[in-house]
Amino acid sequence: LDHDIVAVEPLSGVGVLVLTEGYPFLLSGSSPGSFSVQRIDALYPCLTSRGVVSMSYGIVWPTSIGLASYSASGGARIVTDALYEHDTWNEEFQLSDFVAVFYEDSYFASHAGGSIIFKYNQETGGNFVNCDQMFTAVYSEPSNHVTYFVDSVTDDVYEWDDPDQLPQQAEWKSKVITLREYMNFGAARVIADYESINPIWDNWNTPWQDANTATWDAVSELVFKLWVDKVLVCTYTISSKQPFRLPTGYRSDTFEFSVTSNVRVRAVHLAETVYGLKEA
Repeated sequence: LDHDIVAVEPLSGVGVLVLTEGYPFLLSGSSPGSFSVQRIDALYPCLTSRGVVSMSYGIVWPTSIGLASYSASGGARIVTDALYEHDTWNEEFQLSDFVAVFYEDSYFASHAGGSIIFKYNQETGGNFVNCDQMFTAVYSEPSNHVTYFVDSVTDDVYEWDDPDQLPQQAEWKSKVITLREYMNFGAARVIADYESINPIWDNWNTPWQDANTATWDAVSELVFKLWVDKVLVCTYTISSKQPFRLPTGYRSDTFEFSVTSNVRVRAVHLAETVYGLKEA
């Protein structure tokens, strides 16, 4: 081919998708000896073979401008376009270090700075969850959908999302929300399972023998952040579903928000006023 091959993935009923350091190619035919070679006119180089995953909507792989996807019906496209600009995608991830797997209809990948879980949605573009866990190998058992990974520090094998273990902290960030009119979000509310968090020992350096006299913090907390025109305007630590006010003094049509927590978040509501949240 015109470029060095990085990965080869079968396409059911179509042929073989060949990912290279340049353009992808589609090989099709009744047998390898009679395959025809067609270049896919989308310059989406595959940066690592270990980041290639077969998803329900196509073959997904990491490129320099986002996660690329190819299917026989949808062709080639960047499925993370609604969530990441090309420049911020490169700034945030070490793409050549991607090690990925299919996990609950999501793309689950480790990189040098942590890991991501990307769930694609055709209407909204999908969403990202960022985690601290890094791994050097990962495997999903088809018979029970249990995912195992090799920790990048200890080289031990763990089960991912084990229901018997404490939840890790994760960050969820929305896509860039563009409105038709300029406005000022003045209030917000985060619905989450606040009561499910486990108590944390406040005084971490207290000797173990004195632990029974230390105070315990049983308050569930999560961190909410809001960006306006790509600029972070506020960071709030909240511990209940009660509404809270957001900064005033601006009007914009471009917003983003994120939630960082180790409890399940059910919904995030934004409105111009506190009274507007009643309709959410």
